[in-house]
Amino acid sequence: MLAPAWNRQIDEAINKLPLIRNRYPRSGSSSSKVIVREGQSYHNFISNDYLGLSTHPELKQAFKIACDDYGIGSTGAASLSGYTEAQYILEQNLAQWLQLEDVLVMNSGFSLNSSLYKSLSNANTMIWLDKNCHASHIDGVLASKSRFARFDGNNITDLRSKISRLPDLLHLVISEGVFSMDGSSDYLAGLIQLRKDFQDQLLLVVDDAHGVGVIGKNGFGQIEKIGFLPKDIDLYIGTLGKTFASHGGFIGGNKWIIEYLRQSIRAQIYTTCLPPAIHAASNAALTIIKSGEGFKLRQQLLANIDFFKAQVKNLNIQLMYRDINYSPIQLIDGYSLAQLSYLAKYLQDKKILAGFIRYPTVAKNSPRIRLSLLATHTYDDISNLCYEIQQGLSYVS
Repeated sequence: MLAPAWNRQIDEAINKLPLIRNRYPRSGSSSSKVIVREGQSYHNFISNDYLGLSTHPELKQAFKIACDDYGIGSTGAASLSGYTEAQYILEQNLAQWLQLEDVLVMNSGFSLNSSLYKSLSNANTMIWLDKNCHASHIDGVLASKSRFARFDGNNITDLRSKISRLPDLLHLVISEGVFSMDGSSDYLAGLIQLRKDFQDQLLLVVDDAHGVGVIGKNGFGQIEKIGFLPKDIDLYIGTLGKTFASHGGFIGGNKWIIEYLRQSIRAQIYTTCLPPAIHAASNAALTIIKSGEGFKLRQQLLANIDFFKAQVKNLNIQLMYRDINYSPIQLIDGYSLAQLSYLAKYLQDKKILAGFIRYPTVAKNSPRIRLSLLATHTYDDISNLCYEIQQGLSYVS
C-alpha cells in the first residue's frame, strides 16, 4: 500500500493531466481492415497497417519458422547473446534496399528517437527541431541537454537566416517526411537544399516512419515522392511497426556515423534485443514491399486516397492540407472540439474507429479526426466512411 504522501502526490498529478487516454483491448481478426473489441467488429480507420501486411501469411510463416529456429526471446543485449542472424540480415537488406551504407535496427522508433540526440550533439551543437515533430524527438532533444529551437518548415528562409548567424556552430536539423498528426510534408526539398548550402556545418535528420514502404514508386517515402533518395540526407529514420506491420525502428546513413551510433546510443547498448522472430517477420514484409505485390498495394492505397479526397470534396467536408497531403493519414479539421468529439462518438456507434486528436497531442485550437487509409479498404468502405462523417457532422452543424 502506498504511503499517504505518495497517494496525495499521485492524485494531484493525475488531476493535472490535460487528457486521460483510455485503452481498449482488441481481439484477433483475420482481416487488417477489421478491429474486434469486446466481441464487436469495427471498420478499421485508426491503425498504421497501411498495406494490410499484419495478417499476411508470409509474415506469419516467417515468424513461426524463426520461433522454431531461435525460440521466443533474443535472450540478451546485442553485445552478448541478443544479436542474431535474423537482425543482421534485416539490417543488411534494409541498407541495400534504401541504397544506404549501413542501417541500425533498434527496439522501437520511440526508443531510437528519444536516445539519438545525446550521441549527436555537444556544446558546439545547435539543434533545430521542426515544430510538428513527434514527441519522441522532443524527448530526445530535451535529453541531449543541448541548445535547441523549434522551427516552422513553411518558413525555411527564416531558418536559413538563423543558421547563417551562427557560423561557429554545428547545426542539427530534424524533420519528418509524413507527420503523424498532420500528414505529408511539402518542404523537404527546401531542407535538402539547406543541407547543401551549409554542407560544412549541417546534419539533416528526416524521420519518415509513416512514409517508408508506402509512399513513392519504390516505397522510399516522402523523400522519393519529391524526387530525392534517402542518401540525399544524412540520417534516414524509419519504423518497422507501421507499413512493415512488425516492430522496431531503424536509422540509416553513412557507415561511419551508424557504427558510431551503435557504440554510443545507450538505449541500444543496455537493452535486450527484439525477438528474432520479429526481425524475420520484418524481413518478410520488406520482401513483399520490394516486390510487384508491394507495388500493387501502394498503387491501390494511392487510389484509395484519391477516392477518399474526391468523396469528401463532393460532400463539402473540411480536410486539412487537402492539396498537399497524399499520405495515408487524412485529417478532418476546421470544426469545433465539441463537434469533433460528437463525430468521433457517432462514428464509433456506427462501428467505425477513427482517431479523435486534441490537446495536448496537437495545439489547443486545432482538434481533428485522424483517419488512416489502408490498401485493403474497398471503395465501398471509404464511401460508407464519408457518408457517416457527413451524417455525423450534419447533426452538430
